[in-house]
Amino acid sequence: MVDFVALSDVCDEATALLIKREVSDGVIAPGYTPEAIEVLKEKAQGYLLRYQD
Repeated sequence: MVDFVALSDVCDEATALLIKREVSDGVIAPGYTPEAIEVLKEKAQGYLLRYQD
């Protein structure tokens, strides 16, 4: 089973810190701040997906 966190807004550092504590395989968001990317890089084998309308 694969579990993703999906966001409707840009992932910022505060949100990334919350997500980092949860078990998930990746994050889907319309964008990521540089700080959020640094935080989420620490998740083992996680994926960051960006979607556009």
